[in-house]
Amino acid sequence: ARIESLQKVVQLSGLALGPAMNALVCDLDLRFGDLQVNPLTCAGFVPGLLSLLMLLAFACGVEEPAPASPERKRESGRRLLSSGGWLCLWVGFHTNLQISAVDTMLAPLTARHFGWTLLQNSIMFAMLALVCFSGALAGLVATRCGAPSMCIMKAGSFVNLVSSIVAAIALRAAPGTISMATLLAVSGVSIWSMLFYAGTAGAMYQQACGDSQGLLGALYAMAFAFGRPIGAVLGGCMLNGHPLPLCIALPGCVAISIPLQFLFGHRLQNAENQAFLAHENSERCDGDGAAESN
Repeated sequence: ARIESLQKVVQLSGLALGPAMNALVCDLDLRFGDLQVNPLTCAGFVPGLLSLLMLLAFACGVEEPAPASPERKRESGRRLLSSGGWLCLWVGFHTNLQISAVDTMLAPLTARHFGWTLLQNSIMFAMLALVCFSGALAGLVATRCGAPSMCIMKAGSFVNLVSSIVAAIALRAAPGTISMATLLAVSGVSIWSMLFYAGTAGAMYQQACGDSQGLLGALYAMAFAFGRPIGAVLGGCMLNGHPLPLCIALPGCVAISIPLQFLFGHRLQNAENQAFLAHENSERCDGDGAAESN
């Protein structure tokens, strides 16, 4: 569970750290024939290079899982519904939607109201990346101290809801009239709260999946990825003078999530408790078998 939690935290932190990397290439201007390498083209070259490295890593270090039987696929669907894992799909979706919206709108707004350049905006995103890491660290510490996973998710969601409401109020007349200090502050708080519970939500989903990791894991990745284009579109609409959809979506998604957590969160918590119990029993059996062999 801790490995899954770290994986989700790193995934979300990358969304904030990516724009900050522009500071490393803001003065880059190289030309190789018709090939230009500059801050604009690096937006394509760097992800392409990273994808190539990831492809090589998968080819050299990952084994293909066994194909799932039709009965196994049906069992995956039943497990997703009965364990409450679908709630984690919604959490993953709206988390990426919110971060994507912040990612889309902050740089144009700071450039418009503060006159910030590429380097200054990159520093801003670097600060947000530090906020991400601090939120993730706080979530890991809470888990380490024995806080129930659903309590972590509910507490983080409540902070996210409050900060999202304040952000929606600040954005109601955007992009022309806006309190940028308020927006920057609540954006940081909102991102911190999301990273506080994002790893826990991913770990709970893993426990709810049980031995159906492949199909249900892919479903989580799809739900998570689907939030990014929607968040970008909502942020773009706000920048074009239509802030209402974004002002509704930011607190609305979290407002839907919190009642669902209170209604169905016990299913997720039970699935996690059963998974931990099964793991402890397996380790105990392995230990007893090793002692008998000696």
